[in-house]
Amino acid sequence: SSDKNELFSPYCLFNCLSLAYLGSEEHTEKEMNNVLCLDFSKEYLPGAFKDLKRSLLPEGHTQKPLIPTNPLKKNTYQLKIANSAWVNNQSPLLPEYQHILQKVLHAHIATLSFEDTVKSAHLINHWVNKNTNNKIPELLSPRDIIKDSQLILVSALYFKGSWLKPFNA
Repeated sequence: SSDKNELFSPYCLFNCLSLAYLGSEEHTEKEMNNVLCLDFSKEYLPGAFKDLKRSLLPEGHTQKPLIPTNPLKKNTYQLKIANSAWVNNQSPLLPEYQHILQKVLHAHIATLSFEDTVKSAHLINHWVNKNTNNKIPELLSPRDIIKDSQLILVSALYFKGSWLKPFNA
């Protein structure tokens, strides 16, 4: 709609596609590698994720990045990055994939019944709202969830900062 601002994050899009890529095999794996324009195999992706996140955030901390928006003021912005996998309770994840998502990428994993689209949308929206400091209260409506879905991947990014050179009001 023209009456509100909308923003998408290339980082979050890459995150979600990468989460799916890590669970892919054979033809799908090759196609996703091409789409993501990677010049390495998926075995190296978790390490690349860790390196990228480490360059954005100090170890174990999600609120104060290493590189401030204003070089004259340290830690002048907040950045929070979170990933989640919402799994149909009839389709458990392969243990290797679950391990990568949880232990390596620190993604939140929850099992849902997508048959109850209202409850599923509510739980996912609650997680997104919490991980965006209440800035995105509703990402999905129940109509967005298909009852026979197997997996919903979500990447949330919260950023609050000042411009180095503010816009003239």
